[in-house]
Amino acid sequence: MHNWMESPTITSIRPKLVQELSAGFGELDCQTASVETRRQLYAALVQEAILIARTRFPENEYLDQVLMHPVNA
Repeated sequence: MHNWMESPTITSIRPKLVQELSAGFGELDCQTASVETRRQLYAALVQEAILIARTRFPENEYLDQVLMHPVNA
């Protein structure tokens, strides 16, 4: 199912993607000392990312795969 995630293009861009997302979450961390509020902000960031992805590619089977089978870290 996740073979596409191992493609050279995805593999090469992934570090930049992780860097950008980490920076976004870091910015949210700076907004409040409240862990509960940061949890809510993290969820809001993820929700917005999903909404943007759905707007740009409404029928994206790859996004559907990721949402249906999230990675457990």
